[in-house]
Amino acid sequence: MSDWIRDRIARETELGHSKQCNPQGPPSLFGDVWLLRQQSGPIARESLRARILRGLREHAYTFDELGLDKLSPLHWAARGEADLELVVAMVEAGHPVSPEDAYGNTPLVLAITEQDPATEPNLPVIEFILERTRDRELLPHSTQFIHGDGMYDFAVARDMRRTASCIRERFRNVNLEAMLHDLPAWHLPTRCARILYYQGLPWPEIYRTMVARGIEEDRVRLEMRGLGVWIKYLEELKLQELKEENVIQALRELGAAWSDLAWAYIKNGYPPEDVLKLLLPLAPCESHVGVVANALSVDDHTPLLDARDALEALGLDPRALVARTPFTEEHKAALLRRMRLA
Repeated sequence: MSDWIRDRIARETELGHSKQCNPQGPPSLFGDVWLLRQQSGPIARESLRARILRGLREHAYTFDELGLDKLSPLHWAARGEADLELVVAMVEAGHPVSPEDAYGNTPLVLAITEQDPATEPNLPVIEFILERTRDRELLPHSTQFIHGDGMYDFAVARDMRRTASCIRERFRNVNLEAMLHDLPAWHLPTRCARILYYQGLPWPEIYRTMVARGIEEDRVRLEMRGLGVWIKYLEELKLQELKEENVIQALRELGAAWSDLAWAYIKNGYPPEDVLKLLLPLAPCESHVGVVANALSVDDHTPLLDARDALEALGLDPRALVARTPFTEEHKAALLRRMRLA
């Protein structure tokens, strides 16, 4: 659990305690759920849990009470190691599924981000909330923990494979037209690309689908670049053991610029000299600067003597190409030093 969450839980303590100490008025779901999370004794915990579930069945609670930072009772039930029965009972009793706290976090976000990535204990809760979440509420947006890439990318980045698979399966069942309907025109390409990506469509199909929707090819390529397509698609193509020229052709047909190809190969572990020898003989002259810039942009201090030799073997002037790159003068000087040309 992050330090930020620990701090917020600590700040909730006084509020939760005050609600428990005030017996006046209707029972407080927020206060009861808060107290349940503080209980360490199994007997007291199970007694309180049974009382909360009974109160939910009897509709004794209201759902308009929030804690600090607009945390709802469902946020508390779904966070940490979540209680599936309690989450289901709340939703069945009428608690909103996707309330947002002050930072944009929904209960689903907390269920994903606060679970142990190694064991993914909240998977049943995540599956249930996903099932009850409306399609439009699945659209990616930044929160306290999940930034613009969305919850699927968050799960993938932390190797939560079952969670990522669960999210992808939910996106496969969405109505794309309904999700994109009435979106502002400038949002549509990004949303469309993200949804198709989360659905797990092959990259060429994502490209064709977006073009078929009337999105300009330059904008499609921009969105594909934002998804890191060239890097991911290169990995997929290399696993198919295709010839290098066929790999390059497939990436070019998907809209990758020559500079994109250089970056994709570098991110897939190819040394700069191999990237230069592979791409520069095929790329048009006006693309050479972009290829060289991305091939040499690896962030380390290793010598680039082999890269210099590769450029010279192709009849190109390393100094002239580096001078035309968009790097700062300090970075250009560092590259020349690494090539022993300073």
